[in-house]
Order: sequence, then structure tokens, then C-alpha cells
Amino acid sequence: MLLDRGIQGMCSGPLEIATLTTGKFFGERALLKSEPASATIQAAGDQPLVCYTCDRDTFTAVLGPLQSLIDKEMQKRDKALNRPDAPKFGDLELRRILGVGTFGRVKLVVHKKTGETYALKCMRKAQVVAMRQQAHVLLEKEILSRMEHPFILKLVQTYQVSADYFSSTLPLPCN
Repeated sequence: MLLDRGIQGMCSGPLEIATLTTGKFFGERALLKSEPASATIQAAGDQPLVCYTCDRDTFTAVLGPLQSLIDKEMQKRDKALNRPDAPKFGDLELRRILGVGTFGRVKLVVHKKTGETYALKCMRKAQVVAMRQQAHVLLEKEILSRMEHPFILKLVQTYQVSADYFSSTLPLPCN
């Protein structure tokens, strides 16, 4: 179960073992090991408790076996650990302009030390402020930093240099 709103306590016998808040989950042992629940969940506080539930069969039908999801997450974390640090701004070399938009340009850059290519989005801070787009730029950064999908470029690093703001994405497939 995934907790949407409210606060709840998780008890095993008379002992409270956890306090759960929005975004936390419970019941994973039932998904992993097909075991019955070993704790009691009790609503706490004044807010109504809202949870989303999903039985094992539905979970497996929609997302696949939980162990394979855990294995994929472990592989992703291992890959991230072995990836070199994000390039520093001074280590990027401009190759060409890929596109021009309302707030700036997207440039193809190469990391001088590794030869990896990146798309570098370049925006003028003054222009973003003049058009009152600061919140949108910050939201874009927040969303891109959380995205993990093969059709969406992965945000690698952001830079602020004098009057400009830059964001770089994972290497582009280039020949």
C-alpha cells in the first residue's frame, strides 16, 4: 500500500515500529515473499488516512515481478556509481549549434577529457527574468532531474556563468 495522505503508525504487537507519512509504503513483504501481514497499521492524527492498494497479481501483471524491478534498480545504481563525474563547464568544447528557441540556444558540446557529446541548453538570465519564466526554468530542471526514460534526455548538470544559465543532458547519439 502507498500512503497518499495522513499519518499512520505501524505496530507489531504493543511496539510501534514506524510512523509513516505521505509517499511512504507498507506491505512490501507480501509482494516479495507472499507472506501475510506481520504488523498492524493504525491511523494517527486528525487528517483522514488515504492509501492506494494493489494486490500481488495486479502488481505483477502491471509492473512485472518485484524481484526483477529490484534487480533493475540495483543495476541502475551500479551504473551510476561507475559513471564518471559530470563534466565541469570549462571542460566542454563547442562543436555546433543544434537549435535556437525563444530563450536561447541548444549547442552540441564535447567533453574534452572523455570525448562524450552533450546537448547544452544556453539561456540568458535577463531574458528569462524579463519574461517572468524563472519558475518554469526551475520546474523544468526539477522534472528533468527526476526523469528516467529512453525517449527523454537525462539532465547531467546545470551551470550558472555570469549572465547565462546552462543545462547539459546525457550524450547524444552522434556519428
